[in-house]
Amino acid sequence: YQGKFHRCAGKYFNGRPVVSNCRNNNYQCGNWAADLAKLNMPNHNKGLYLAFLTALISGVSIFINKFAVASFANPIMLPTIKNSLVGLLLLATLVASGRWQKSCTQLKSLTKKQIFQLIGVAIIGGALPFYLFFTGLAQIPAVNASIIHKSLVLWVAILAIPLLKEKVSKTMALAV
Repeated sequence: YQGKFHRCAGKYFNGRPVVSNCRNNNYQCGNWAADLAKLNMPNHNKGLYLAFLTALISGVSIFINKFAVASFANPIMLPTIKNSLVGLLLLATLVASGRWQKSCTQLKSLTKKQIFQLIGVAIIGGALPFYLFFTGLAQIPAVNASIIHKSLVLWVAILAIPLLKEKVSKTMALAV
């Protein structure tokens, strides 16, 4: 059912009525992420909202991580433990949702090339940055680590042009 949106009686998010694209208006409130997904806003605006929320959470987490990393002899232990717990939580969610078998089938259908690509992404996009960041965070003040870490926006913008063939508009250039 596309094209028409019905207001959900009494449902609000950030002071605005939440809309859903359901035919019979039986929208049910769930967690905030599900509520956000149901908002009648363009994906671009929703993406901006989520990006700003991520920046807020990330900014706070760097300072919390600075205190936490000091309690470990090896700075890589903190992200290893955190990421392991997240992995277990995701696995439990997958099993509880009943999508475990479908996910196993999808994993089994991967080619060797795709498996190596996933391993590459895991190392380059996950393990190596965490190792470098938390090792650096243990050695310098959190403010310095945060400023350096947040410069990644600049690096993404610079590398997106040659690697992803992205066009940078004036607005995007000003934002960086």
